[in-house]
Amino acid sequence: MIVSGADRQSERIGAMPLIKILMPATRWPLARQTPHGSACWGDYTFAINNDVDECDACVVLDALPGVERCICPPERVFYL
Repeated sequence: MIVSGADRQSERIGAMPLIKILMPATRWPLARQTPHGSACWGDYTFAINNDVDECDACVVLDALPGVERCICPPERVFYL
């Protein structure tokens, strides 16, 4: 479940945008697709299958790996 944070002021104001990426367990090293395997690209940080309480956007690849709880603006949740 992705919980909307539209009526709650973000504690992340001023921080690098955090993009949560969810995907079924796989051996594909998604972080290696970023410079130096850092899970950062430009001004963005990616949390790949990591528990984070709040994010600026959430991308679900294929399917949710399980029950998820995260505060994210609903207009920034993408299912691919």
